Parts: sequence; structure tokens; C-alpha cells
Amino acid sequence: MGGGISLEPGERGVSKFTVNVATDILDRKHNVRFVFKRGRPSMEELISVCRWHYDREAQAHSARGTFEIDQIQSYTRDKRWRDMTDVQFMTNGGQLYVFQPEDRTGREPAQSAIPEPYGEAVVTSLHPTVIDYSTDFKLRAIFSSVDKTEKKYVLLGEVHSLLSQCGTQWDYNAVEKWFARLNTRGTGRVSYQQWARFAADFPQLLDLLFEKPRSRSFSPSSVRASKVDTSLIVATWNRLSGGRDYFTKDDARALGYFDDEGLLMGRIDWSHWWSLCHNNPTLLHDVSRRCLAKKDTTQEVEHAWQELSSSGLIHPADHPHLAHLPSTPLSWSAWWDLCHSQPSILRSPSSVWSDLAQGKPYILRRDIRDALIRAGLPWDQYTVGDLFDAMDTDHTGRINYDEWARFANRNPQTITQLEERLHHSSATPSVHPVDRSTESHPIWSNLAHGKPYILR
Repeated sequence: MGGGISLEPGERGVSKFTVNVATDILDRKHNVRFVFKRGRPSMEELISVCRWHYDREAQAHSARGTFEIDQIQSYTRDKRWRDMTDVQFMTNGGQLYVFQPEDRTGREPAQSAIPEPYGEAVVTSLHPTVIDYSTDFKLRAIFSSVDKTEKKYVLLGEVHSLLSQCGTQWDYNAVEKWFARLNTRGTGRVSYQQWARFAADFPQLLDLLFEKPRSRSFSPSSVRASKVDTSLIVATWNRLSGGRDYFTKDDARALGYFDDEGLLMGRIDWSHWWSLCHNNPTLLHDVSRRCLAKKDTTQEVEHAWQELSSSGLIHPADHPHLAHLPSTPLSWSAWWDLCHSQPSILRSPSSVWSDLAQGKPYILRRDIRDALIRAGLPWDQYTVGDLFDAMDTDHTGRINYDEWARFANRNPQTITQLEERLHHSSATPSVHPVDRSTESHPIWSNLAHGKPYILR
């Protein structure tokens, strides 16, 4: 594996020294068995080798930045992890763990077991660092970098991504033929065993697939760019197929995509899906946007659509709680995007309205005051007045449902806080307690003049 200055025999003797070193890259544990042919390394040499090796692995896994080392811990004979400040505490055949600076990784190491080392990495030179990796290590490292979600198999799109990282010219037919040689069982999935049998027979290809993605000096700028994001093809396929080898338009509809153009016909297998995405990039964009939504509100969105739509459109002006929106009619696609960008659209203001109105067709200033008291929220006349004035847009002294709905949709956080405190708070309000017999109070009589309410 290249040149470099060979290790010279020294005071450390000639007995080789072996140590396993693990770390965390993008929430996945990695472990490698380093073999130092000239004996125990110094602390500086150990850090240099670990940084060089894992920087290349981070590059292969598309991690940002360079790999830096903040701390090393060793697993002692009494089965405890201890900070390692000197290599004399490092045992031959022992296990180390390398921590990156927290401000660089932005996350804690994944809380999972350390895996067995992939294979051996023989350090043949320290200045500069040169490592001779075993075939087993290369096979497992390549497979791990492709199988990013640890499914234990890889798909056609993931193989394409690997080839693109290596600067290999490709088209759909070429990648499919290459994949078919790996996919000996015809399942559309390539296991590690299938990959190992194939790659072991092509050592030059194995070196290419191992070295290119790990080289920071390599940039596949000459590669003909794909029109679509293959990782998006794979992620959307995984969501649609649910672990099967096909999906149908009903699966897409269940996740929020309505196939108005009739592109999703019958059972769609992986090859068909790949072809569809490359021939119709807009299809992939639309399907993935719905199927990979952060919060699965599909049923709520569809239910609201069925209630509100007329002739395939929603007209905001026809619905009080949407009256604050532009008057432009909303198609299904526009409605979907609106609901996912503004989830409060789906929240009906009627529950809080019922608490405030108490059966009346309007809300009075005292209703807001009483609600704040029941919710245990601090209030004074200015607080109540500001809220009331913000809702009472027609200045009648009464808030009708249309006014309430417009206010609720413009101020979802205020309504959510009030709703949670009214329905879920067990605290007994102690601020400005209300005398429920106020209607018989002489001040009320002087102000109301026999009416069940007071006007401004």
C-alpha cells in the first residue's frame, strides 16, 4: 500500500504490538485492530495513526470536517474504562476508545456496544503514516459505508452512490448489470456474503472502491452528474415498500401522495422505481416530500381536505378559520404543503371557543378573564383588555366565532398555551379569584342595566 519510511528497530524491540481502537462516526460505532510491527507505539504515534485512519473513514461515511482526537480511554483488566495518559497503561490486544471534541461532533457518542474489529490494519510506516489493510477489513469497511442504515444488505441505488464516489462513469443499464452480478439470488438486495464473494475475486476493483472514497484529494468532478439524488431514491423506496420488494399507488396514497398523473401503476419493483425517478425527477421530489415528512400528519391532512374541499379545491374565504389566508383556491398539493409548514392550520379553535363562550354565540371580556383565572395564568385588566381588543376586530364589544378563529390561527402559541392550561392543568388559580355571585353585585347592576352583559 504505497511507500513511506519503514519503521526502524529500536528500544521498543521487534515484537509486534496489537491494539483495538474504536470510535463513533455519525452515531455508528467503528472498531479496528491496529498491528504495530515494531512494538508498542508512543502516545504521539498512536494518536497520529488513529487520526489518520479515522479521518479517512469519516470521509468515506460523508462526515463533515476532519477527524480530531480529544481523549482516549482504555478498557482495563478489571473491566472498567479509564482515561489513558500514557501508553504504558495500554495492554497488548486490549481495547481503546477514541473521543472527538464535543464542539466538533455536536453530539454524544452512540450508546451501543462496540463491534468486533473489521479486520487487521498493519502499520508499516509512521512517518508518514502508511497502513496495510487486510482484505477482510476492506470488504467490511466498504459494505459498512454503503449500508448506512445497517440494514445488513445494500440496494441498487446505494451501489450507484458508491460508484459515483469513486468517479466511475455510469448509466442505468451499466449499474443494473453490475448489480445483477452481485445479486446472485435475484432478491434485489445484496448481502455482505454476496458482496464478499464477488469483490474478493476482483482485487483491483476492491482497492478502487476502498481508496477513492477515503481520499480527500480526490474529487469526482469529471463524473457525469446524476439528475436526481440517489440517496433520496433509496430513502423514499424504503418508506414506500416497507421492507417488501414492491409498493403500489395505495402505499403512496397512504403516505400522502395522490398519483394524479397515473405514473404509479400496478406493483412497482425496485428497478421500475429507479427508472421512474430518473425519467421523472419531479415525481421523486413530490413523492419524497410527502412520504418523508418529519411528522406523519397524513390522516389529519386528508380528513381536513375531505371536509373542506369542493370540486377539488379549498376556498379559504368559505371557511372562517382559513379567512386569514390569501383568497387563492388551494389544490391538494398546496393544501399538503400548507399543513406541513403551518401545522396550526389543522388545529380546530372550537375546543377553546367552547370553554370561553359557555354556550353563547359570542365571547365577552369577562369570559377571557375567567378563562385566564381557570387556567391559573397571571392577569390584570390590561392583559384582558389587550387580548379582547386584538380579537374584537369589528369593535362591537363581542367576539364572534369568525373573529376568534382568525385570531386563533394567527396566534397558535397563545391558544395552545391556554388550551393546555385549561384542559391539563391541575393547579388551583390563586390570582384574582372570582366571586361567582357577581351578577347580583350592586356595581354589576349599575353597569348592566338589566342586560346579561356589559358593553364597552
